[in-house]
Amino acid sequence: MRKPTPCHYPPLDNGLSKHDLQSQVKDLRRRVSTLEQFLGLIKTVPEEHAATMLEHVRAGTDVDSLLNNFTEADLLLQLSVVPETRRRYDFPYAKQMPAHLLFEGNDYLHSFVYEATFYQHSSSPTPRRMVPNDSYQQFPITFLQDTYDKPFRAATIADPMLEKIDISKWTIVTSDNRALRKYLGSYFRTPSVLSPVFHKDLFLEDMMTGETRFASKLLVNAVLAAGCQGCLDLEDRWMLWHPENIAYKFMSECKRLWDLEPPERSRLTTVQAALILNITYNLNANDFIAIRYLDQACDMATALGLFEPARHDISSKSYRARAITAWAVWSRQALTSLTYSRPFKIEKPPQMCLPDPSEHHGFYADVRVQYPLSEQLESLHVDYKIYFEAQLYLILGEKAGSPPVEQYSLADAFRLKKKLDFWFARVTTLFEPKILVFPIHFDLHMQYYYWIMRLFLPFSDQSSTPVTPLATAINETPQEIVRYSQAMFETLLRLYYLRHSYDTYDAWIIHFLLLLGTNALKSLYSATPMTQQSVDILRSSILLAAEGLRQQGKNVYIAQVCALGLQKSMRPDDLQWVQTHLSLRPVTHEEQSIIDESARCSYPVPIVCADGKLDTRKLGEIVTKFEEPSVEEKDPVD
Repeated sequence: MRKPTPCHYPPLDNGLSKHDLQSQVKDLRRRVSTLEQFLGLIKTVPEEHAATMLEHVRAGTDVDSLLNNFTEADLLLQLSVVPETRRRYDFPYAKQMPAHLLFEGNDYLHSFVYEATFYQHSSSPTPRRMVPNDSYQQFPITFLQDTYDKPFRAATIADPMLEKIDISKWTIVTSDNRALRKYLGSYFRTPSVLSPVFHKDLFLEDMMTGETRFASKLLVNAVLAAGCQGCLDLEDRWMLWHPENIAYKFMSECKRLWDLEPPERSRLTTVQAALILNITYNLNANDFIAIRYLDQACDMATALGLFEPARHDISSKSYRARAITAWAVWSRQALTSLTYSRPFKIEKPPQMCLPDPSEHHGFYADVRVQYPLSEQLESLHVDYKIYFEAQLYLILGEKAGSPPVEQYSLADAFRLKKKLDFWFARVTTLFEPKILVFPIHFDLHMQYYYWIMRLFLPFSDQSSTPVTPLATAINETPQEIVRYSQAMFETLLRLYYLRHSYDTYDAWIIHFLLLLGTNALKSLYSATPMTQQSVDILRSSILLAAEGLRQQGKNVYIAQVCALGLQKSMRPDDLQWVQTHLSLRPVTHEEQSIIDESARCSYPVPIVCADGKLDTRKLGEIVTKFEEPSVEEKDPVD
């Protein structure tokens, strides 16, 4: 047969024409192309999406429809304006975790946050989801990539009731419900989580129905004012005194409504509002006003019988609301008394018990957040936060009316440490170091080490600490306790920064950063010889503290003043070095006049003196005389 001879095929028995065959070929090619696209997607999409697509195929869903739906969803995703929220942060100056923190026994180095940061390219990436082991049977935590890949600032409050409430009925400041929902959501995501003073669900239910049993206009405006300071998109949210500031307007409305409250009748919502106003004024360097609200909250709580046993005829809702508020009053006055060395106004804790959340989960209100582009809701476990902090301040408040913590005897310090150790063992059973991720989890751990340091720091510098039988039995010295606590405390602060940065409103972080910075300055200015590597690590800690206080200063005013207090402890060359690295500008005359208004603030600030020793000064004493040191100065700041 010759090559150019044309071939003729007989017609097929099925009777298909040439046109039909061509159509079948085109259809087969299209199907092959569709399957190739589908397989390509399976290879490239996240694992959870691939698993979902395969489940649909096995269930009988047409591949064409599945591919079209995914493509349309992907186009919508590309058109969305949600920015990329996955992020990790780097330490300033020295990028790695300091060597003195990398020791056996530091459980936080095995946390998912640490591994996700430093082992991103290893063969064991952060798990998409892990099944809780036996130790989490009563405390279900889902381990999702979002929580370990994205900072907390990316999450928003997820509560269907927020969308149903006409918040404008509760305030005259603005009728913009969209903005009001943002402020209210911000409160439950940040300030409320720091110090919950009421039952969230009962509060929102009353707002939705218009009832005033668990909500009031005074309480709502106090909540909105506090919530504004947690809204990262409000540029001047820290300027609480400025008449054009939205938070100022809510605070002014609070003052008007407070004056209208009948003095002879105490209300539960007024106690709650007083606690929120106390916290807000405290965090804006107006503690002389804040104390008044706390004292009135204590008086009203006593008048309402919040510290007495519950009546038999009380409803379940009332019991929950009263118990949570009673313990909020106790915890707030305990913290204030321990911070400012003032006597307890109420010396005995509430007799209404807060139940263990693992056994009575429905007693508390849950707070859930949602990350961008995710359908999963994550619980912050605020119920455990309320419960554990109440137990903590029950321990710390046992010696109500006694000398300040720093004046305890060594025997008293060891006895209190034993109780705190037992408390912390319960905390770590649930908020295990391995799984720490949300700011409130970090805060609980750091509070433990903070109080341990406060107890034993007075004894750590003594060359010959008296030996007590309890200390001998425990086989720990104050120096060892402080050294270990400082290392764990710093590890937690650094992991917190790596995952979340310090820009999200967190009152505890302000105090902790100030302590980190002053401890680093104390070590830097000590007479102990150091290697250059040790100096660099200390400078990294100082820079981290200064940067964190600057970020927190965008939320609340006291952080800005604490930043000045930290600068007050620096020698001129170190101050210039910090200002250069952080691009800090000098304090302006206008800002100085505002700072001078904090002269009455008695918030205790640790500073480093010329001899390298720590001292405590009132914040007002420091900032009113703060001046930028000249670079030519050679003497350290006294």
